[in-house]
This record gives sequence, C-alpha cells and structure tokens, in this order.
Amino acid sequence: MRRLTSSWLKTIALILLSGWSSAALADVGIPTVWDPVLITTGNLAGSTVTMLDAQSPSLEAFDLSGPDYAAARLSPSTVTFNFSTRSDWIATFDPPIENLLLYVVFWRGVAGGPPDIITYDFDQPFTLLSGLGGTTVSNGNTRLSVQPDIFAEGILEFAGPVS
Repeated sequence: MRRLTSSWLKTIALILLSGWSSAALADVGIPTVWDPVLITTGNLAGSTVTMLDAQSPSLEAFDLSGPDYAAARLSPSTVTFNFSTRSDWIATFDPPIENLLLYVVFWRGVAGGPPDIITYDFDQPFTLLSGLGGTTVSNGNTRLSVQPDIFAEGILEFAGPVS
C-alpha cells in the first residue's frame, strides 16, 4: 500500500501484525512509534515509515478500542498520524513489511466535498478486517468507497509485502 490517489482522509494509524492470521488478531497490534519532532517519520516493528505529501501533518491520540476496531483493538489513547482532508499521500516502508493493518479514523464521506461518494485507491489489494460499515470495496479490492453521510472507521488489512 503506497498511495491514496483520491484522499480525503483525516487520520490514520499504521499498525503491523507480522505472522498472525486474521482469525488470531483479537487484541494484538504493534502501533507505529511516530517521531514527535519529524512527525512524518516513524518506526513500525523495525521498518522506517515515511508519510509523504500529507497536508498539515500532526500526531493525535484516538480511541482505537471500540467496536469498529474489534478485530485487533488498541489503546483508547493510541497516537495516530493526522492530517488535513483532501491530502493525497504516499506511505513508504523500509524495509518492506507484511500483514499491515491500516486503522482509519474519520474517513469521509460526510463533509468531504464533491463527489458525493468518496473513493480511496491503493496500489495493493486489501480486505476489510473490522468496522467500516457503509463502505464498499471494488476494483479488485484496491478501492474503498465511502458514502456521503458517514465518517468511516475501522481496519484495512494488507497482506504484503508492503513497501
């Protein structure tokens, strides 16, 4: 997963689960440790994560323990990478990682602006692991569409390897 080509994303938390099957994920996760000075760089299980082209990047704690994150709950105060809506971004991982979980918070539909249905396109297929009600997956499991009347929250899983 490297690029979101039509991004209206507000917040993401990149998480790695290495060597686990989807059925064994409950209450397991390794959150990215973001650099509090550089903000757009972090460490995820020995891989350097770099976020490029995100507008107004910041770090913010969110509750990733609710029902939308039931497949792999995290702390109620997990530090996440946050940025402005309408940001197209690229995430890179060096070295590549497998079994990436992408925790999403406030993916829009609502208040995202035109078009009415917002799409998020990735360069690798994913599966919906948890939450994300009101969304649809298409284009060979590389596109997530969010209806205009919701803020989607949940977990996407990329089997990898992701670079």
